[in-house]
Amino acid sequence: MPRAALAPFLDSIGPLLILCAVATLAAPVSAGPFQGGESVNGFPNWGERVIHEWINRARCDPQIEMAQCGSNCSEGYCYSPKPPLPWSLPLNKAARFHCDEMQLQSFFGHDSHCTLVANIGSLYPDSCSGVASCACIGGTSMCNAICTTWNQRVALFGASPMGESIANGPASPDALFYLWLYQNNLGMTNCSWNNNNANRWNMLMLDGSVGAGFTGTLATIDYGVGGTIPKIPSGSHYPRQASSVDVWANWYDASAPSEALVNVDGTCHPLTLLRGTPQNGAWSATISGVGTGCHRYYFVFRDAAGTITTYPGTGSLGIGPTGCADWDTSRPLTARPICPGDGSAGACPCGNSGASGHGCANSQVAAGALSSATGTTFPDTVVLTSSGELPVALSIFLQGSARLSPSVFFGDGLRCAGGTLKRIGTKSASGGVAVYPGVGDPSISARSAALGDPIPAGASRYYLTYYRDPNPAFCPNPPGNTWNATGGLELVW
Repeated sequence: MPRAALAPFLDSIGPLLILCAVATLAAPVSAGPFQGGESVNGFPNWGERVIHEWINRARCDPQIEMAQCGSNCSEGYCYSPKPPLPWSLPLNKAARFHCDEMQLQSFFGHDSHCTLVANIGSLYPDSCSGVASCACIGGTSMCNAICTTWNQRVALFGASPMGESIANGPASPDALFYLWLYQNNLGMTNCSWNNNNANRWNMLMLDGSVGAGFTGTLATIDYGVGGTIPKIPSGSHYPRQASSVDVWANWYDASAPSEALVNVDGTCHPLTLLRGTPQNGAWSATISGVGTGCHRYYFVFRDAAGTITTYPGTGSLGIGPTGCADWDTSRPLTARPICPGDGSAGACPCGNSGASGHGCANSQVAAGALSSATGTTFPDTVVLTSSGELPVALSIFLQGSARLSPSVFFGDGLRCAGGTLKRIGTKSASGGVAVYPGVGDPSISARSAALGDPIPAGASRYYLTYYRDPNPAFCPNPPGNTWNATGGLELVW
């Protein structure tokens, strides 16, 4: 939200912005095993992802935000880049529960308005929505001895609390985030936590883990001890749906990524580093043509060693209306051409070249044969197609677990698939086209697992098809080769 538009709105609801922090901390606990961005029983939702990503993009380059904040952030010079905060399921649940209990029990404040039942962490949200009849001892919004304090509430969900922010205002995670971040410090310039800069200070200075709750006009952030920072700690998009939306993801590693992409509906778009450093930064792209319908996407980063990391680790996020699931097990296909015979990956053995993305020329098709893929990787509906072969040719679909660079000669063509090699399927071309799997064949992932190479989510596999081309006159030097190969494909599962 632009700073000029935010200032009067912040002033009008400023008294509803509250934060608490404690100095005495319980023993550290893990932020939980879920670090890949998957939804766990509906946690997090889209708005909670946005708040989490906005926190991390601000932490990697806080001075961009401080310049926008202006005079409200009178101590803005104090903030320097910090590591991102990993997501915590217990903190996420505690934060959303607090939004719900405030809404359902008609109050606004950090501490609960009753003594919470001891097992609220296991009851919410499936057996108890946050209403007093199930959330409170005695079933009413009355305290038995003492109301449950905010840090006691967070602990009931299995986390060790450090701080909390709450807000009530516009029904936008972006606007609520900036109410916290741009809190007016009333001209104070000391580099220390105080009631006027508390929301901003905790966002930009605390270490540990975080979980946000967002239920519309109410939002809560709970900060806690513990947590391991994954390479992609957070990612989301904003707004929820429009003709174009901005996608953002943070990267955190000792080295810069060698590639950063977002796959939207099966098309990969490059991400640009817009904040921070290549080792600790926020990457973004603007995606157009998503104003209607439901569009699945996920982030794909390749680290300096060439290893793929995706966010979410499995499945995909959704751009779309309320009915478009924020996270779903399905995943659009990421298929990228490798090892073409057009000269860009090395000279072909026979001194020719194929068309862009195709393999080396064969004895009947000067453009060479092409590998392509359609379907989804989860569920596995991937279909590999080899086209541009000889009209009738024995064709072997080959899978490798690693990419060879540079390519190597392979019959009359080139091969970039290496590592553990598996013959996924054998087919006969018809009209120069071979397809695997066909009717009755196992899926590619099932076939790979049966051959001893189960494919983990987020892993890359490398494919090509080699096919018979027995014309001895086509490639006399070197002589004797009776097969050729398509260009290759890298699939991210």
